[in-house]
Amino acid sequence: MDIQNISRNYVIVSVKPTYLDKQIVSDLAVPLLAFSINLSLILLTLLKEPFKSAVGVRNVVLLQCFGGLFYTSFKLVTFISAFIWTKYKIKFSILVSTFYVQFNMFLYNFNYSVPSIITYWRFILIMFHRETSIYENIAVGIFTLLFNFVSLIHTTFFATNMYPNSMFTAFYTYGSILEEIFPWFDMAPQIISGSIAFILNIILLVKIRIEKKKTALNKKNASGEISLTVNLLFHTIMPLILILYANIYYSLLFFAGMESVVAEMVYDYMELFYLVICPVSLVLFIELYRRFFFSLYYDKKMNNKVSVKISYTKTIA
Repeated sequence: MDIQNISRNYVIVSVKPTYLDKQIVSDLAVPLLAFSINLSLILLTLLKEPFKSAVGVRNVVLLQCFGGLFYTSFKLVTFISAFIWTKYKIKFSILVSTFYVQFNMFLYNFNYSVPSIITYWRFILIMFHRETSIYENIAVGIFTLLFNFVSLIHTTFFATNMYPNSMFTAFYTYGSILEEIFPWFDMAPQIISGSIAFILNIILLVKIRIEKKKTALNKKNASGEISLTVNLLFHTIMPLILILYANIYYSLLFFAGMESVVAEMVYDYMELFYLVICPVSLVLFIELYRRFFFSLYYDKKMNNKVSVKISYTKTIA
């Protein structure tokens, strides 16, 4: 709906009454679980050995987990805000709903672009044997997020297309990918950076395997590097699948009217699954963390066995 002749300040919206009940799993329970996992891994990495000393692994884990922490924190803040607005029947400017929707997209893109930034660091280190400078890191970060930021500003203050979503009765958004450039600003950087990171990780895997054979590289170090690269490879593939799936489906929905409840559910479940598995995979792929959690499990199991044995002995005595 085009509302160019209406001042943005006069458009008042509210939270849909059904939002809190319908979205409690996707916007509260799952983000809270992912938030807890990310926060736990951050604290573990910062405070406990051997994670504090493993600088390369530590930096990867911290950046990955902080990306997830920011994104899930905002989703939790959004749900709490919706609860307050609904409870007290508060209405507000459409600029507020637009900012919430678009900033959520900005953090979404940031979270799923982090593996591309990490891949660049490791590629420079392994292929060229040098650390990236702070200026390089800033430049890569700006390149990755600049277009998303421009889209955030444009949509919040200048977009004229108004639609409802699952949370708000209305918000401003950009037009279709055939009509405007701004949808590409949200989509293209993630696809481009993800595709480049995918190729770089494949090159790194080949390089590490060749080095391992040629120089009899320490098995433990080689195994750790391979695990870390496979982990990053997984994290560049999944966001690409999500963004391509979403854009293909919504293009078919808008231009061909091919609406599918099943297709939407599949996307929602994939996104929720990845939100949780993203930090969990750090434990699954990185040997340092895997060993630590396995040792916790086995120590607890052994303690339980000893406790049962002592209790049984006391009972017999």
